[in-house]
Amino acid sequence: MVAFFGCNNKFPLRYLVLKRGKMETKSGKWMGGSLLVISVIVLAAFNVKRLEQQTVSLEDAIAAGQIKMQANSLGTYSDESVLLKIQNNTPSILKVKVKAGTMFAPGDDGEQTLITIDDQFIVLQPKSANQLNLKAYCTEASDRCPSDQGAFTLATNKNAELSKLVAFVRGKSISAQYYQDAIWAVTDAHPISNIQATTAAEKEMRKYIATITNKPDTWYTTPQSRVVDANRNIQQETVVVKGMITFTCDKGSVVHQELVKKNGDIMYKSDKTNTIQSGKVDFSFTVKVRGWEKGEYAVRVMAGTKELTSYPFAI
Repeated sequence: MVAFFGCNNKFPLRYLVLKRGKMETKSGKWMGGSLLVISVIVLAAFNVKRLEQQTVSLEDAIAAGQIKMQANSLGTYSDESVLLKIQNNTPSILKVKVKAGTMFAPGDDGEQTLITIDDQFIVLQPKSANQLNLKAYCTEASDRCPSDQGAFTLATNKNAELSKLVAFVRGKSISAQYYQDAIWAVTDAHPISNIQATTAAEKEMRKYIATITNKPDTWYTTPQSRVVDANRNIQQETVVVKGMITFTCDKGSVVHQELVKKNGDIMYKSDKTNTIQSGKVDFSFTVKVRGWEKGEYAVRVMAGTKELTSYPFAI
């Protein structure tokens, strides 16, 4: 192994040989004088190039030929519903971004087109493939649920209100379990009441959807029970009506509740009464309605035969 040394004007440049653990001049004699070591033992040098990660959108990466994409149905219409397989054609690490608002259209026009609501990412090593169970949601409630393993292609969203919804929820703390009802309220005119809202952000979303669809933000919520039938059509039913009711009355009033049809026919009259201790009352109302005929109803708060308030609802 060789070491190079510099020297002062009195000594010419020499090089040393490491031999059996000792350092000697080429002639085998030690160098004398005040030498200044200006370099180090030369080792084999390797230039290792670090691979940098590049972030690119799904559409841009496809257009540039950086990736090849295959999208297939996971046999459902909501949540993890698209299996995305991507091949990286580049020598770089790619972080592919599937942007919120990306749409996936089925090969069968009778099946549902799906849309993503949140940004999602998949990382690809150089010249390799990876896959992701993508969360996407139905935009056509009356169409059939996508067939298992059916092929999807990228599509363009042409619904302006749907684009507004995607933009509105960005960065907000909204549970994904409420996305489907929110989307159908925009795309399929489903009731605003189907959208359950617990947090302030979720309630804000519900009010926003009521505004862009020009519908009332109802006092009540109507959670849905859904099944996909043998023909892959979605069947849904309202199972509960719930909300907050407020009324005022004289202290000491004895009140009860009644459920009535739109025409005023009494469906149910509570046997229980409550004696009111203050002038203003707020209470949580819940009624199970599975199997009820679709239509308009109301809950009435009565003090004897006097109606104190009436809250209409529809199922």
